[in-house]
Amino acid sequence: MKRIIAIITLYAAATLAAAVPNPNSWFKVRDANSDGQISQKEFIRHQTEISERQSKNWPVASMKTRFSSLDRNGDGVLLLSELTQPKQTTRSSPKQTATKPTAFCVSGYRDFLGKNGKPIRGKVLAFDKHRELVTIQKDNRRTHKVDVGLFSDEDQTYVREWQIAKGFNSESRFKISAKRKQFELDRKRHVHKYYGVENAQTTIKQSGYEITLESRIDTPLKNVAIEYCIYYEQGRADCEKQVTDEGVMRGVLHIDKLAPKAKTTLKTDPVKLRKHELNSDWHYYSGAENKQQGKVVGIWLRVHLPLSDGQRVTRQYSRPDSLKKKCTWSDHTVPVGINRR
Repeated sequence: MKRIIAIITLYAAATLAAAVPNPNSWFKVRDANSDGQISQKEFIRHQTEISERQSKNWPVASMKTRFSSLDRNGDGVLLLSELTQPKQTTRSSPKQTATKPTAFCVSGYRDFLGKNGKPIRGKVLAFDKHRELVTIQKDNRRTHKVDVGLFSDEDQTYVREWQIAKGFNSESRFKISAKRKQFELDRKRHVHKYYGVENAQTTIKQSGYEITLESRIDTPLKNVAIEYCIYYEQGRADCEKQVTDEGVMRGVLHIDKLAPKAKTTLKTDPVKLRKHELNSDWHYYSGAENKQQGKVVGIWLRVHLPLSDGQRVTRQYSRPDSLKKKCTWSDHTVPVGINRR
């Protein structure tokens, strides 16, 4: 009987350990209260329903094991980012992982020093700022709640910044969005003539983005930096064919202080787009289209929150979501069309 139970448990664990095929839909179905995170209770409830429908009777222990394997930062809840980002190869070296987008929250074990100089090996699971209690998981997997005041000043700063960084990395507690913005006042139209006959019109417009950051964190965020890349295309006709040039407008925005539970909106620099259209009774010898125009492809953001030790936490955002798969991040502006001037 024990052997049968062991086989069932191993089979259930293997089944539960299968990769998440479609993270977005998988997450949405299990996030019962739509709060942007999945608790262990929500996860087990949904897995139990699946188990009953398939008559497989998965053990609760296997479900908890699966939940722990998905909960990469060990905070007891699942975020969509934990399912979509590549798995870290190590959890024991915060220095190596700290430069990655979610580095501060997923960093592993470290040595905390007490006021008496005695080291404690562990990692932070939670921090209650009102009660000044930090939950530490030691390397033996046991958890303890400790008064943060018992740690050294450096470790107290680490714990408080861990709490801030955790909120910063949460898609529900720190929201990033971007909306296309047309600068209509800068729209210009030119009429072209050939030997006194009107044959074409050129329209120049400027297009950029409004970036909105909304913090639901109860601590102010200081010196936030926003790097952005606006990707755009500009069509033109040369002597032989139709050509589309690809450009990048790169810029940096700064926020000295974002107040607790506040929202702020900033504007990027605009991209100049040119639309040149021949009249219907004119055409190019090369066979190029009569209408040459530009368009904005999308925007990619990197939002940085600096830490006291010189490192920083980074969130990334793109609109559309697929932009990061199609384009490469650029560290400099690549002007095309009339943006070269």
